[in-house]
Amino acid sequence: MQFSDRLEALKREHFKKDVDDPHETIILHREEIVKKSGEFWKLRNDEKRTTWDDDFLRFIINTDFKIILSIVDKLRLQQTYPAPWHPYHLAFTYLLQRYVFELNHINRQGDVMAESRGGTEDELLKKAYRKVYVHGDIARNPAKVYQQALTSREIKLKKKFKNIAGLQLADLLVNPLKKWVLIRKGLIEEPASEFEKRLWVVAEPKLRRSPYDGGIEGFGYVIFPK
Repeated sequence: MQFSDRLEALKREHFKKDVDDPHETIILHREEIVKKSGEFWKLRNDEKRTTWDDDFLRFIINTDFKIILSIVDKLRLQQTYPAPWHPYHLAFTYLLQRYVFELNHINRQGDVMAESRGGTEDELLKKAYRKVYVHGDIARNPAKVYQQALTSREIKLKKKFKNIAGLQLADLLVNPLKKWVLIRKGLIEEPASEFEKRLWVVAEPKLRRSPYDGGIEGFGYVIFPK
């Protein structure tokens, strides 16, 4: 079974609304899941919440994928650089950089999809992607590094309601994993929930690693400014 089909089956098992409609679906939203609101009200029941947590973690363990995180401290960026880059686009560039490095390392090609935020923000992101694809990046990696790895000179942007499995999984992982990195680096002191601790254990092996020493800093995650 394909990744998207497996995630769809997991959602239907836990949150299905109409068992007679084969096209009925649920879009996973981390904020609503955490708050147990909207379509995820069933998670207010401790037993159902535990079952969902267990099955979701099992899904991560049994799914083959790699994680790359890009974290930009907006305040430190403004304080450090007099004319800083747009923090969202800077984070995106570091993310794209590591993704392309991985593709070139394993001699594969791939495309890029991000969640549509609408209007001006989408156009700015498209422009940022094209700039790197055509001219290379801020670290002076040439355009050919990107062009040989990416299948398109255009980024794909999709709204949440389009039910893109990868975007939903990213939405559930990005915040708890950002917290894990910041705690690991001693940048925040914040208590972790029991679920977060369990999630970190199963997600940490999915982080991209150095092919030389297995390190994850600079490979599986990037923090800027350092």
